[in-house]
Amino acid sequence: MRGRLPSIVAALWLVAALPVAGAAQQAPITVDAYRDDLARIIADVSRLEASRADEVNRVITSLPRVWRVEAGGRTWEIAATWLRRDLAAWRSKPDASALARTVAHLRSLHADAAAYARPPADRSDTRATLDAILSAREFQSVRGPSWFDRLRQQALAWLIALLDRTVGSSVLPTISNILVYALIVLAAVLVGLLLTRALRRSASADAIALDLDVVPLRPWHEWLAQARAAADAGDWRQAVRLSYWCGVTYLEAQGAWRADSSRTPREYLDLLPASSPQILPLQSLTRLLERIWYGGEPASRERYEDALSKLRDLGCPSA
Repeated sequence: MRGRLPSIVAALWLVAALPVAGAAQQAPITVDAYRDDLARIIADVSRLEASRADEVNRVITSLPRVWRVEAGGRTWEIAATWLRRDLAAWRSKPDASALARTVAHLRSLHADAAAYARPPADRSDTRATLDAILSAREFQSVRGPSWFDRLRQQALAWLIALLDRTVGSSVLPTISNILVYALIVLAAVLVGLLLTRALRRSASADAIALDLDVVPLRPWHEWLAQARAAADAGDWRQAVRLSYWCGVTYLEAQGAWRADSSRTPREYLDLLPASSPQILPLQSLTRLLERIWYGGEPASRERYEDALSKLRDLGCPSA
């Protein structure tokens, strides 16, 4: 047994090292090579027929376990598990609509890869544009707390301290209960008003910050599915917002611009040329988003249907 122990340890080490060695053999590919591979797979999947089981088996066998794409000094791993699963399900139960969804997803990945390969737009004039926007009349009233705001805060703090001393001490027995209760109610109303205003401002700012931090990396049809789910739940405000992002990601898939999470809705409008037939529906969809999501206007089924109409005008299918 002692004589076999080194051999057993060596065999176990070799077995444990096999997956690592197999993974190391899969060298990263460029974005162009990944895009060409997707184009080949799209052509193969589009030609599949229900009567040719051997063809779908060939396509599944040709798929990699994962694409390792090298771009910008980093390596990205894109799994092909979903494609194997969809093709295997289609092989068991051929369905034209399921195959069309698979092809649409592949084309969306191909469009994302093509958009990533494009050089980034020149943003050297961003600061000048921002300064011009902030110099407009509607931003002139933006300021920090004034001396009157600070005085009001100090007065409120003094009133709360006075009420605390009055209610918690018997130094002033001549103060009637009516005056004490009136001061308490007044203070409660003032504090409630201030808290309500602060919460509304905070909620509005959080909603804007949340939307600006969104990275619309999902395909447009997933945004559309989520918009429909929100509409089915009666959340019309969220349904309008998700419909807007469906339009943005659809235009990205068509090559209108390269994905950039730092853009605002107005900046997306600036990326479309004035002669584009999609500029007017995108303007209408952007105004609808601003009024409902940022402006706090009420949302409804009619406004959600209006957002879907704008998506159809953009050319978005199934909207």
